[in-house]
Amino acid sequence: GGHGSMPKSESAIGILSKAVSRLEDNPHPNMFGRGVEARMLEYLATEMTLPLRIVWSNLWLFAPLVGWVYSSMPQTNAFARTTTSLTRFNAGVKDNVISPEAVAVVDHRIHPMSTVEEVMEYDRKVINDPRVKLKVKEIRHPSPTSP
Repeated sequence: GGHGSMPKSESAIGILSKAVSRLEDNPHPNMFGRGVEARMLEYLATEMTLPLRIVWSNLWLFAPLVGWVYSSMPQTNAFARTTTSLTRFNAGVKDNVISPEAVAVVDHRIHPMSTVEEVMEYDRKVINDPRVKLKVKEIRHPSPTSP
């Protein structure tokens, strides 16, 4: 903290900004084909046009391509990976006062084949700054898949 006329080389806001920027620049790994999404598409394949039926019936071959396509669109990205959304960023109380702390809320939609622990470990590695503390605020486990 301190007065705006006496800034240090790094601020809490700057440190946290870099951390969340790293999270946005480094999405979680593409996991398409390892979860229930593959079984769902294989099941739906019989109802599709011939080109999609060929692709969805042969995900053993086309999963990398389908995963790449799905991960490139916000509407289907969660089929392919754990998604990361920065939903809140709070810091500072006055225009000329350097904030001693900054807080961000990151919303992850966790892929069914991943765990909270794996997501947190990935985020720690990507952020790579021990000054940034990670804390799980709330866990909503996905609904169980039906057989």
